[in-house]
Amino acid sequence: MISLLCNNNHPSVSNMFLNFLPLLNIFQLKTPMHMNEKMPPLSIGGQRTKTRKSISVLRPIRVLYAALFLSGFCLLFTFCGKNETESLPDLAKEYYPLQIGKTLIYNIDTILYDPQPGGLVKIDTFRWQVKEVFKDTFKDLLGLVTYRIERSERALGDTRDFVIKKIFTAALTDNEAVRTEDNLKFIKFPRYFGEKTIWDGNVYCDQSLIIEVAGERMGLFSKKWNYEVLTYAKAEKIGTKDFTDILTVRAQSDTRILTERRYNLEKYAKGVGLVYKEQHILDTQKLDASIAWEKKAEKGYIVKQTIVSF
Repeated sequence: MISLLCNNNHPSVSNMFLNFLPLLNIFQLKTPMHMNEKMPPLSIGGQRTKTRKSISVLRPIRVLYAALFLSGFCLLFTFCGKNETESLPDLAKEYYPLQIGKTLIYNIDTILYDPQPGGLVKIDTFRWQVKEVFKDTFKDLLGLVTYRIERSERALGDTRDFVIKKIFTAALTDNEAVRTEDNLKFIKFPRYFGEKTIWDGNVYCDQSLIIEVAGERMGLFSKKWNYEVLTYAKAEKIGTKDFTDILTVRAQSDTRILTERRYNLEKYAKGVGLVYKEQHILDTQKLDASIAWEKKAEKGYIVKQTIVSF
């Protein structure tokens, strides 16, 4: 019965519990007569006995049955929760390897949308390189081992040294792969996941946050982003590199919203980490859904980050 209730093809345990609630009427804590109610006098040997108060033996039995019934459902909930978690693979360490000295280099391609007077939009493109070095570790206030990442930049094709621009962090908790960028903490994916696993990756972020893009103010998390594992263990070519095992994670706000697009796609290679990222932060007043966002965007940016060395 436990395996039946945990099966996705059957009603949820909570729903079935609600269906079973009427059965609790069997265990209602009622006695045949109220404890203070007098029972009829008994006749023994032709003589009537004195009136006495009843003590129902059924009451403790019914209490016991009710306790056993509810305990069984608590055990069932516990078992199903553990079964669902333990059935998912612990792949976080493989797709999110953290190691001191690890170095990743990416090419960055950016399209910037800058609104101009008269309803015109200026579109600029930029290209550069980014290097991330996992420099050292420290323990946070909760004792979690956290990796310090130095993020450096240089112009694409420049042979001069990278210049350090920012410090990011990354860590693996018991439940999540997390990363902090510009003081924003993201849950990249859960420790245990399968295809179609969903979660709130921006749960630690301030939903009222406003950013500036080309001098224009834009709400980054004003609408909820839905994170989902699309696929994993899939072979794919990223840039000029061939990978045999890729995890793809998508995050986006409600696609029915026609005035803004908040979209983030990330690909992780087993044993490497992030190998591709694409992010769209765009706003428009053009409500024609048939027009591609790249064509109708009036402000914001599109960034593509592709691995070139690891």
